[in-house]
Amino acid sequence: ARLAQALEARDMPRLAAAAHNFKGSAGALGWSRTAAIAALLQEAAQSGRSTGDLLAQLQQAADETMAAVTAEFGPPPGDS
Repeated sequence: ARLAQALEARDMPRLAAAAHNFKGSAGALGWSRTAAIAALLQEAAQSGRSTGDLLAQLQQAADETMAAVTAEFGPPPGDS
């Protein structure tokens, strides 16, 4: 939500910070594709370049990774 809110508000410093945080979390979890897209989003926001569809790509990568995790291990506890 923070990424989308920052993008909607055109708050590039906030977007860059949120993308940086997401990149770190994704990297810590070993989600390399998701982390790489978050890094591209961070760089675009920091440089003032267009973010294009990077947020949509990031969401898709995260969703695909979560689907793979859920398929392997089942849903998180308390999530039905």
